[in-house]
Amino acid sequence: MRKLILLCSIAFFFSCSNENEYHEQLNSADQITVNKNETGRGIDSDFDNSFYNHENSPTFIEFNTKTKAFVSKMKFNGNIETIKTKDAMLSWISAHLSATDFSSMNEATQQWAQVENLCRINMNTHMAFFEKIPANRLRFAELVLYESVKDIITNNTTCKDELNACNSDSVDEYTGAMQGALEDYFSGSASSTTTNNRMANARVIYQINLNLCMDQYENCLLR
Repeated sequence: MRKLILLCSIAFFFSCSNENEYHEQLNSADQITVNKNETGRGIDSDFDNSFYNHENSPTFIEFNTKTKAFVSKMKFNGNIETIKTKDAMLSWISAHLSATDFSSMNEATQQWAQVENLCRINMNTHMAFFEKIPANRLRFAELVLYESVKDIITNNTTCKDELNACNSDSVDEYTGAMQGALEDYFSGSASSTTTNNRMANARVIYQINLNLCMDQYENCLLR
């Protein structure tokens, strides 16, 4: 068995000129090992330090834990496009309540409110980090992708590649949603409430996608 190592393209050191180039670079993250002691765009850089300070903070850990618990109870198995907003997501839960682990819509609504509240607290606590995300989307995606697979161990290269590709798509969608929400907020075109809602929803969808990727990976290992 050997540890699945997420590798990062040297091209990540530069900004992408368009979305296709961005996606190609994110998907090509299989060329050099992430080195948390490297200089420049490594862990010593300002953005990387901010990312890991946020990732390991009590506020993010609590928000992430509550998000995972919400997703676990939701048991979503439909088309992600149908739950891209808060109202759509709660509507799906209402229509499929018996298939979820929520005892009632009241419980689902209350737990979603907790997710939103923790998202708000986390953003307010780490505002300096969130201010950096729009200008550092590619590096943000690179680090999020690394964190999503760093603990996976396998000697099955086919399944490893499938997981990397699946998680890469999930990260692409998540970081794009975060970038859009934050750009609108900092430009003044979106309120803090709207931004918080979009960010919380983006995290829920990201977690659902990661779960689906892991299911695919585990099925691959059984083939």
